[in-house]
Amino acid sequence: MKTKSITAFVCLLCLVNITLLKAQSTQESEYDYIYQVEVELVSNQKPLKSYWKNYKNLQDLGEFCTYTLSQDTPELPTKHRIVLGRYVGKSTVDRVLAEVKKRGYKNARIWSDGGFLLGHSTGKDVKYGLQMGAFKSLNQVNVQQYLKYDKDTILYIQYKGGAYKVFMGLYAPYSLASVKAEMVPWYRQKGVKVFVQKFR
Repeated sequence: MKTKSITAFVCLLCLVNITLLKAQSTQESEYDYIYQVEVELVSNQKPLKSYWKNYKNLQDLGEFCTYTLSQDTPELPTKHRIVLGRYVGKSTVDRVLAEVKKRGYKNARIWSDGGFLLGHSTGKDVKYGLQMGAFKSLNQVNVQQYLKYDKDTILYIQYKGGAYKVFMGLYAPYSLASVKAEMVPWYRQKGVKVFVQKFR
């Protein structure tokens, strides 16, 4: 009888530990999410890049890209969503949005396509970034000053600990060896002080 009680107690402890581990692994952070700022919706009348010159006073805050809303009927012609940057965490994008509106884009809004949830099964290990700099003011960030390692490298901004941090790519631990062996020396040869930093 005593052995059965001990076994039951041990099983109960195991269940409690498993539950606690699951709770820790699924605990959300604001930095699980990456947002963009939708600056405007535009019609399909001109080449897309021709619109970007209209937003020159925002180019220091992030990189532009577009998403197409494919309706293309006489009643609902195709429109393109002009979006700015990639911002890690809600507190970051809130600050960027306030600055975008201050610069005259009153209809700008926060946007996320739902595909940038780092906490889901394929992205939960993404915890590190190649940090390019940290600044007290958003106006000091100036993303145009940063060289890109290649055309696929994405620039991210995160507000955390009172500073705006600029990351050139976000990575899981298994990617860090190649980042340190290839990207870090490449940037340092060009006089850029970079280092791998945990962002969440």
